[in-house]
Amino acid sequence: MLRGLLIFGILVQGTYCAVISSCPAYGCRPSGTFSYLIDIQSKEPTVFWNTTYGAIPDSLGCVGNINNIVCPYKGPTSNGYVGIGSDKGNQMWYDTILHDPSLPVMDIEGGIIGTDGHYMVKYEADGTQIKPSKPVDPSLFPLYSVQLSDNGMLVFASMNGVLFAMDTAGIPLASISFNGSVERFNGSFLPVSTPIIVGTRVYVLTEFRPEEDTPESRKPNILGMQRLYAVDIFPANG
Repeated sequence: MLRGLLIFGILVQGTYCAVISSCPAYGCRPSGTFSYLIDIQSKEPTVFWNTTYGAIPDSLGCVGNINNIVCPYKGPTSNGYVGIGSDKGNQMWYDTILHDPSLPVMDIEGGIIGTDGHYMVKYEADGTQIKPSKPVDPSLFPLYSVQLSDNGMLVFASMNGVLFAMDTAGIPLASISFNGSVERFNGSFLPVSTPIIVGTRVYVLTEFRPEEDTPESRKPNILGMQRLYAVDIFPANG
């Protein structure tokens, strides 16, 4: 099934991005959501533009600031990131380096860091890539959206079970897998959602997958057992 992405520009007076202490990127806060403080002076906000892009499988949404909006995009023949002007909704730039990229993180100037689990890429606010692309080895594809800690560490959660940390220069720092057992069955706890970060602590929700595939291992109290992990992320010299 193909789904399109419809982006609205909504004019609301008194709307501004909240400042989150020690948050280095737009859209990050302890709850893992975007943060807006809104003083709505009209009961009917005005939609002043809308733009349709598609098709986008399992759309993750977009990141943005007062000037830039950047979205993961999948076209008829290629995938990548698309940059959209916030004033008119027009396409500003488009790149196809990554395959099925995650939602990126955006710095205060509008530049982004993104990944598809195979490579990490950085772009200036105008869409110029800061080369070279950095390989992610071993590959983390498929993965959830990249997150950024207060101490500048990028955190990747692979759907295959690995939590991986890398600095913004693309240098790998550490990785961990969540192996465990439930009711005498050995297996792994695999991430099932995008992690959230509070300071330098990463919270990741996981779900148990047993090594054995038997009727006994597929019982509800075994298959799908969830566990929340908290992991502290620090650089090697920190």
